[in-house]
Amino acid sequence: MLLRMTPTALLGPFLMTGVLLGVTAAPVRAQTTLYDDFNAPQINPDNWLGVQPQFGAQGGLELVRDIDFDPTSLQGSLLMSHRVAGGTSTNAGQRDSRNRLLFLNPAAITAVKFDVAVTQFSLLGCSEPGSAPTLVFPQFLGFLFNDGSSTGPQDTTGDIGASVGLSRRSDSADPPGVLRAFGTLFRCTGPSQCLSFESTFVNLGPVGTGETVTLRMSWDQAGKRVDFQKNADAVQSIPYTQDDSRPPSLAFKALEVVGRAANCTVAPRPVAEVTASFDNVFVTNVVAQGLSDPSVWSPFAGGSAPTITIANPTRIELALPAIGDDSNFSIAAFGSSQFFANQEVRVAF
Repeated sequence: MLLRMTPTALLGPFLMTGVLLGVTAAPVRAQTTLYDDFNAPQINPDNWLGVQPQFGAQGGLELVRDIDFDPTSLQGSLLMSHRVAGGTSTNAGQRDSRNRLLFLNPAAITAVKFDVAVTQFSLLGCSEPGSAPTLVFPQFLGFLFNDGSSTGPQDTTGDIGASVGLSRRSDSADPPGVLRAFGTLFRCTGPSQCLSFESTFVNLGPVGTGETVTLRMSWDQAGKRVDFQKNADAVQSIPYTQDDSRPPSLAFKALEVVGRAANCTVAPRPVAEVTASFDNVFVTNVVAQGLSDPSVWSPFAGGSAPTITIANPTRIELALPAIGDDSNFSIAAFGSSQFFANQEVRVAF
């Protein structure tokens, strides 16, 4: 017998008639899974959704989102490119435009590893004193939790997120063609789309144009920190102290290339342009503490624990012990954990 149960959000437990099983949902172990190696001619719609958000007025121009696929070797990589122009009516602020590819079912993802290379970029800042810099950055971006400051589903105040990627600013002192790998933990300070925020950075070191690096980000909820790493370099961590038991209002995770072009009233007009290649995206799923603990299954089958399998990044399978003729039961407390939101849970017995 196979039961398929697909929660859509944190709306409560799965309910069926019979015995109530008290299942806890704290993360204790993770399994790294290949999410996409882009070895296909087209972007997989079961994994991704493409969007182009823009902030600070419309500035996005050319945009490319495609797979660079070799039909002979059957190897590919994700190619993302974007060009953004700044505004001309003020010397304050920037226009921010993003070529973004959203992960589907993002709540299950608490860590990511991917290869990235910037193959081309160009930056033109504003010469007026006090103007903002122009910058580009390909990155992974994800929201993790809310610290309790949000007043409702549309209020992003207190959303905590993290990103890891490569960046270059127009005012950088690095040699031409050199970017910086970075990790960031940030907190949204405004209620609308996290347009204002405060952040902490770690510098993961220089990366040359055309150089492929492997970047990693992992949320250690039990240790209250987010870990970042480039290649085999030392892991750098950013700790936090906020309550992390609530899901974020902006519950998405994405790969993106970002252009942020300075506004400027004098010529030449600032422009940010970047092309990046992404490949070998791995994600980590969280299994709930207690699912493998026989004590929480004591009302059922003599306390025997199920066999747990992570079938793919968005599905967990539980193989329950045989229960004879009476197959009615309930599974509770899945809905209390953000880690199971938007995951399909398959139960077989």
